[in-house]
Amino acid sequence: MDPTPHLLGLVAILAAATVFCWLAYAEVLKKRAETEERRLMIEKGMTPPAVFKPSGGWPGVKQHEQQMKFEERRLMIEKGLMPPGCPTPSPKPRTAADFLRRGLFQLALGIGMAIAFAALRMIGYTVNGAAEDWLFGLAIASPVTTLLGISSLVNYRVLRDKPTDVAM
Repeated sequence: MDPTPHLLGLVAILAAATVFCWLAYAEVLKKRAETEERRLMIEKGMTPPAVFKPSGGWPGVKQHEQQMKFEERRLMIEKGLMPPGCPTPSPKPRTAADFLRRGLFQLALGIGMAIAFAALRMIGYTVNGAAEDWLFGLAIASPVTTLLGISSLVNYRVLRDKPTDVAM
């Protein structure tokens, strides 16, 4: 009778028990840290967040989540911070340099797609008819992107001589 299978089973059980104990101890440490954090907040005169005990399944969890977001938003407003989701000041107006940058990028992208389209058509690239979809997409996207680039370059040309306070 070979004791190896029994020994392996015993080692596996001991390893599983050790992992379980580590996980349980980590949970105890986490609870202890949360309790200590609440105690310190109370000592400093701060209101600790309510302890969450889910009730009613998913609707209770969702309601708690909304309450926490509201509380966070309220605290941010009290401190004078801009909470996320608030209307932000309008972005800075586009300058001539923005139109130049965008126009050159779109023009280069459109020309690159046109070259890819021409190369694929020239070599007769096809894979069971699936390549026609790609070629059709390149045939549409290439001139559209090129024309967008040209229109941005025209905007640059018009705006570069105007004062900086006039922008789109």
